[in-house]
Amino acid sequence: MHADVEMCAKLALEGIGSLYERMVLRDFLAALVQQEGITSVLEYDCRVTKGYDNIALLPHAEVAMAVATPQTVERVWPFSARPRIVDLNAPGSYDLVWSFAVAQVDPRSVERMRQASREWVLVFVPNALNWGAPFHWALHRVTRTACRHAEHRERFRLGTLRGMRHVLASLGMTVCRSGYIDKPWLPDIGFSKRELRELLGRGRPREQEPASPERLAAAVERLRHFEGWPLPGVLQALVAHHLYVLGRLGD
Repeated sequence: MHADVEMCAKLALEGIGSLYERMVLRDFLAALVQQEGITSVLEYDCRVTKGYDNIALLPHAEVAMAVATPQTVERVWPFSARPRIVDLNAPGSYDLVWSFAVAQVDPRSVERMRQASREWVLVFVPNALNWGAPFHWALHRVTRTACRHAEHRERFRLGTLRGMRHVLASLGMTVCRSGYIDKPWLPDIGFSKRELRELLGRGRPREQEPASPERLAAAVERLRHFEGWPLPGVLQALVAHHLYVLGRLGD
């Protein structure tokens, strides 16, 4: 629980949905690294705070984050532990290269990930079939705003398992595993409470005392029992906030 409390202390303003997402993603990555004996990992086109998911891997592997502005990220990195920060255009070579909410916006990034990988490529993207998706697009339509959230994608199929599996397979990779992750019962509308109020013209919410990190971590933990429910595939497709596809080179 200690690591969860630290995450909640640093990232409390992101909200419980984002904290939950981070914790299940972190556990997935740590399990994969151990199961496959992976010794070097790169997160490709990493957003600054999202790089926290890599910290759990540090005791087990050489870990790096590829970013567009390494020096800027070095200055603003919020945690004491940190992976190596490398240039997006010269990332190096790693056993596993993964990305979060990048491939659905720029599917060409998967080819660049493949070039940096010695064996594994893993992509996570927002699930277009989540039951909150219609609300997300309706809000943009009502407010007449362009989508700049992670739910933005080039095509609908890039938010589906079939579509993303096709992207990896078309680059000569064997799809070894795919499925859904980040499955609380909460709908994924992609907006924080603050964004909603501002979009709907209701101004900023009243200042409130933030919940303690311990309380936030406990609340996230209560949600996590939904993650392991043996739901049929159709129901998983409706409740999952994200999907993943794991590809292997050379098979």
